[in-house]
Amino acid sequence: MAAKEKYKLESDEFNKMSKLEKLLLEDKRPELKIPQRPTFVYPPQPQVESINTSETIILDPEVLAKNYIHIDGFADGPGGMRIKIDFKPFEWVDPVASIVSVDNYNPQTREKFTTKQTQYITKYRMPTNVEIKLGNEILKSGIYGETGTYEVLTTNSKPNRLSIERPLVEKTLGYINNYLNQTYGYPKVTRNVVLFYVKNKKGEYDDIEKAKDFAVSGYKNYTVNTEEAVKDIDNAIAMWEKTIAEVNYDDSKARVDEKVGIALLKNLIFATIVTNDFDKADKYMGDLRKLRLSYEDKQFLQSHENIYTDLKARFSGN
Repeated sequence: MAAKEKYKLESDEFNKMSKLEKLLLEDKRPELKIPQRPTFVYPPQPQVESINTSETIILDPEVLAKNYIHIDGFADGPGGMRIKIDFKPFEWVDPVASIVSVDNYNPQTREKFTTKQTQYITKYRMPTNVEIKLGNEILKSGIYGETGTYEVLTTNSKPNRLSIERPLVEKTLGYINNYLNQTYGYPKVTRNVVLFYVKNKKGEYDDIEKAKDFAVSGYKNYTVNTEEAVKDIDNAIAMWEKTIAEVNYDDSKARVDEKVGIALLKNLIFATIVTNDFDKADKYMGDLRKLRLSYEDKQFLQSHENIYTDLKARFSGN
């Protein structure tokens, strides 16, 4: 509309001119210039091009987490520890070839000889960041171990990138998983139990035999039904404690003499450790330490002191 109005005004002014003026301005006669109607230009259609992924590792985070990361004693679920593993881009220095001398030996001629061989040295690294959070508290954050440092690989044939990068991812995840379990895990440990008891031909040691039966039941079911197993072990502990109260280490003819007393102390030490009664375990180890011990008894005491220290630290969260 603006173009038409402008054209009308200019035409009216032009028409008011004299013939001479019109002749002089003939080439400047007003013209109606209407803008060209805009047209829609379709964008070019996208073209499908093949992408070369032959030198690229595509990692599935969920698959990697399920296959490589597991903390013993814990299951997946909300509200727990959150572990973030961030692989930075894989870096490597192109393999450098060199000629080296290799010593050889011919067993038939018994001669030594030297040959020349091409050797490739490759430097590579994949910095990996690990962040461990519990709630809003960051327990650990930063580049894990030596992953930020270049490793050196020496090979007789020229390696390709994938042959280094793929196993490096698996190796790094394995190291991280070991770290998590050693620091935060509660792995199941198989321990051999040796129960000490007395031959009960005349029924003189019915109490010790009954305690043994409770202990055997508890240890057998410990991993299946821990709560019920601990009840059986506690019953055995109570019976052993009642029996050892009458021990006489100086009288070889006593019903509970030195040999029986040492056997009962060993049973009590292991039983109180596995039921996390560390105060009693400490007491019974102290009682055993005061006695005349054989080499085998000393070995038992040392090994169970180590078990005691390990389980007590884990139980207290240290």
